[in-house]
Amino acid sequence: MKKITLLFLVLGFTTFMSAQCLTTTAGQWPTTSYVPSTCDGYTPNVIVTDGYANEYSAVTVTLGQSYTFISSKSTDMITISADSGATAATFGIGSVSWVSTISGDVWFYTNLNDGSCGAESVNRTRSVICGVAPSCAPPVIFTIPAIASTTATVSWNASISTPALGYDYYYSTDNSTLPTSSTTPSGSTAAGITYTNLTGLTSATTYYVWVRSKCSSTSTSDWSTFISFNTTCASSSVPYTQDFESATAPNLPSCTYMINEGTGSNWVVANAPSSIFATNTLTYSYDTNNPADAWFYTNGLSLTAGTSYDVTYSYGNNDTTYSENLKVACGTSLGSASMTTVLADHPGIADATLHTETVTFIPTTTDVYYFGFNAYSDANQWDLYVDDISISASLSNTTFAANKFSFYPNPVKDVLNIGYSKTITQVNVYNIVGQEVAVKSINDTQSKIDMSNLSKGTYMVKVTSEGLTQTIKVLKE
Repeated sequence: MKKITLLFLVLGFTTFMSAQCLTTTAGQWPTTSYVPSTCDGYTPNVIVTDGYANEYSAVTVTLGQSYTFISSKSTDMITISADSGATAATFGIGSVSWVSTISGDVWFYTNLNDGSCGAESVNRTRSVICGVAPSCAPPVIFTIPAIASTTATVSWNASISTPALGYDYYYSTDNSTLPTSSTTPSGSTAAGITYTNLTGLTSATTYYVWVRSKCSSTSTSDWSTFISFNTTCASSSVPYTQDFESATAPNLPSCTYMINEGTGSNWVVANAPSSIFATNTLTYSYDTNNPADAWFYTNGLSLTAGTSYDVTYSYGNNDTTYSENLKVACGTSLGSASMTTVLADHPGIADATLHTETVTFIPTTTDVYYFGFNAYSDANQWDLYVDDISISASLSNTTFAANKFSFYPNPVKDVLNIGYSKTITQVNVYNIVGQEVAVKSINDTQSKIDMSNLSKGTYMVKVTSEGLTQTIKVLKE
């Protein structure tokens, strides 16, 4: 259910004192008290991600315990009240630390620091750190920005302790036995280096990674909680199809991958999620508070430079009121940073209709490529669907008779001349990452292709004639 802002003045909460704010027009959010689940002195407990200014959250605290209350808006005035808003126990800008004088609920206010405890209906995260941080704390937030069949990159946020000797890391395929202080690390990073590249891994295998801080030669932190990832399968050949029928909902099929780059929901497989998608279907269901940024990836496919490939898929949504967004891209490894070639973008899907799309990709280098489907819908929409993915060499990949086809000059400065013994129907020009940058309909045996407006570099030019294609590499000066 969407959050509803209560636009009235709560009479019991209107006390105002200079440099502190016990004012709220939006009332309490969330409507129930929040109990911190982690009390280690460094892990933020997220209370709400869609908080407003001129609003408060109730947080359950323990007498004598230390707390740090934080707003993601660093300029917010934060006020803590231990007596239901009658007086301020502490206050400050951006974050405040406090040793609790009660056991029970405190009210955690966020207001604009504008001299009048102003309101703002813009989302901010309210969080609380419970406990006293150890002198040497481990890092707490991890990501896996790149995964392949035998390698992976693991990164983390710097420890609050700023360890002088960097970090140790340990990885294993078994998470039943946790590393201890006497465990030999798999490797280390230098001070200030918050990532590592793991090599020599086994394909299609689950790995677990722990990291600890090295604050001095005699002081290391506890090992962090683990982050897990799956190395990819060995690459597949084309033709490749994925109709999700081999999956047991909600799990994804084997040798496919999902990486959530945001805080919204995940892609899952749903059985017959709508009347127009009546079989197993890749499905993204809305998150009430957070926008989508989830990627589904095919297995890696071995593709050949200069060959034209057709990428076909079905997509749609389930309602005409809510709107979904879908992007299709490809790259040579998993992760959004590697999805350098955008093949299609479908913003504003809102017709509850099954669409089938075919796009062309011509790789400029022979390599293994992953095809990604990115749900990037706004928060609190509805369902987005993808199904029946297929990738195959274009039927028109048979090339021309070499002695009857010509092109010049190469390198080209302004105009590329193309000729063939039969009628040329169309010419497509692609840049080095496979994006189409020019297209021209011909219907003649000779043509001049204007490349004067293109940047210097290498281009792939696909010439089509009577169902056949010839792809050539051209250098633009």
